Amino acid sequence: MSTVLVFATDEDLFAELVTAGEKIGDEVVAAALGPAAEDPEVPGASKVYTAQGDGLDEYHVDPVATALSEIVDEVGADRVLVGGNRRGKEIGPQLAAKLDAGYIVTALEIPEEGTFRRKFMGGKTMANEVPQTDDVVATIAPHSFEPATGDPAPVETIQVSPGKGRVERVSLEQRDEEGVNIEEADVVVAFGRGVEEEDDMELVFDTAESMGGVVGCSRPISADLHWLGDDRWIGLSGKVVTPEVYVAAGVSGQIQHLAGCRDSELIVVVNTDENAPFFEHADYGLVGDLYDVLPAITEKLS
Repeated sequence: MSTVLVFATDEDLFAELVTAGEKIGDEVVAAALGPAAEDPEVPGASKVYTAQGDGLDEYHVDPVATALSEIVDEVGADRVLVGGNRRGKEIGPQLAAKLDAGYIVTALEIPEEGTFRRKFMGGKTMANEVPQTDDVVATIAPHSFEPATGDPAPVETIQVSPGKGRVERVSLEQRDEEGVNIEEADVVVAFGRGVEEEDDMELVFDTAESMGGVVGCSRPISADLHWLGDDRWIGLSGKVVTPEVYVAAGVSGQIQHLAGCRDSELIVVVNTDENAPFFEHADYGLVGDLYDVLPAITEKLS
């Protein structure tokens, strides 16, 4: 009987990982470490193993990977699925190295047992990958599987010795965040360098509010200009969103940005450049100035 271990630093991802695990194993168990070990509720799993120790409370990568490797050995798991948020993507490869396992990056589907499907070349194409090792670690992209249902799994505490890790944190600076969960939004209105001044962002926020949505941005707005935080940055190195409606205003549509939004149900593009790459991926495209188009949308919907 094959056993799949699932782990996430975001408790909301556990149920999705259980569904994914059921596709590749006979039994699915979960590991809840640090804060998640206090009162874990994982529906659909046969058991939840909890552990505490140095470095686990803040999910330091090396101690967490060490603890997970010990749990894998204890329960005899040959498949490990890790929630593919930012911290999960750091932990996954470390764990794979410790287990000498094959590693799959941010899988979106498991079309059949032993095969993982993921975006490739920045999301321009899809790749089916088959690990060539007996043991496998895979990160799973959030919202790729329906959450499992059922009663919470029974909990068992397990002893681990994660150690303090090989990297010491010497300082910690609190980052200002707006508390926006753009990944859960049904409507996203994103903008790029087509917005010329920081004060002009108000146009975008007004339109998003009229549509009942939230504002996102391309990489330059967050990483270069620092007009918005990276909790609104959409793209290959930012957030991946799948809203019902995605409006891109003044965004050229480079592949790095498309990787974060191409799976939206409906894409609307507004750009003055009729040759902007984004139009090739749009359900609806409007060649026009966002300074004219967005206020018109806001007025119509208000």
